[in-house]
Amino acid sequence: KQNYPQTHVILISGTNVTKEQRDLASLHGALKFIKKPLKYDYIKKIIDNLMTDNRFSGSISSVNLMVFIQVVSMSKSSKVISVKENITNLTANIYIHNGNLVHTKFGTLKGEEAFFKALSIKSGNFFDSEYQEPEEESIKVPLSKLLIKAFSVLQKSNEDDESNKNIVASANALFVESS
Repeated sequence: KQNYPQTHVILISGTNVTKEQRDLASLHGALKFIKKPLKYDYIKKIIDNLMTDNRFSGSISSVNLMVFIQVVSMSKSSKVISVKENITNLTANIYIHNGNLVHTKFGTLKGEEAFFKALSIKSGNFFDSEYQEPEEESIKVPLSKLLIKAFSVLQKSNEDDESNKNIVASANALFVESS
């Protein structure tokens, strides 16, 4: 929050949060507190409320990009989500039109390959902006299928990574949660 003051912070905890902890977190910028287990509809409502100015941003480490993409998709919004990698300063642009992922560009990559590369960014920031027509529509696969495929691709690329990933799936959503 200190480095990116425009970032909306939501505190998620597996235990009860005391009033003192809430006050301290609020003092440092937390806007909302959610206790696990997470309810997707409730999270979507919170994020929709935070996006009333039609802008949302966050860091890759603090907000799961896959979940954010799903929320934008489920709201049937049209947005461009830009993901900037800290190391190379390259930016991926993910185009969502009326809730459908239609194009992704990352450097010289386009389509699914660019989408998977954007989701594999471990250190960076993202923000959304008003929808602009992409140069082409390079993605024809429904987002739900693409996210499942993306998880598989990311899992293969992270086999040497120390962090464990668990899939929490439902009929409407796919969450990736670090354990």
